[in-house]
Amino acid sequence: MPRKSLAVRLYVVVAALLFTSCGGAASSDKPSSAQIEEEVSTFLEEWAASFSEGRFKDAKALYAAREGFVWIERGRITYQSAADLAAGLDQLIGTDTTITNALDHIKVEVLSGDSAAFSAALYSQVVTPSFEFTFDGVMTGVAIKEDGGWRLYQGHLSQPPYDPDAD
Repeated sequence: MPRKSLAVRLYVVVAALLFTSCGGAASSDKPSSAQIEEEVSTFLEEWAASFSEGRFKDAKALYAAREGFVWIERGRITYQSAADLAAGLDQLIGTDTTITNALDHIKVEVLSGDSAAFSAALYSQVVTPSFEFTFDGVMTGVAIKEDGGWRLYQGHLSQPPYDPDAD
């Protein structure tokens, strides 16, 4: 075998090894599934707290602005964009409305490095000067990474209450 051909083959092998090792180093910078699960769980707790603490302006930023956003409550599409949902939250700012949200049994299934499906038991109480209601059910959806943070991309609220024995 001519030396030039052997040198080219050796170069290709070394380049492939370097490329693979560099790619391996870069991929280790990606968060693990456990890290993503923890981030999304923490994000969901922050979502609940923003309502419970009356931080409706902060809550508006927790929904994805991306096309395809949808929010479903009790089997009906209630919001088809984050802007529509934000407009609804704007109506609460400066009112005597209180919303208490509590999540339990949060489960996260990583879909990719920037998306995850989730489910949780949700208890919500809404109190206004003219009416009050409670919701005890399940919240499911998809969270995505957008603008450096997690956002709710698709959400669904339904009843009956969450049954931990059904898992």
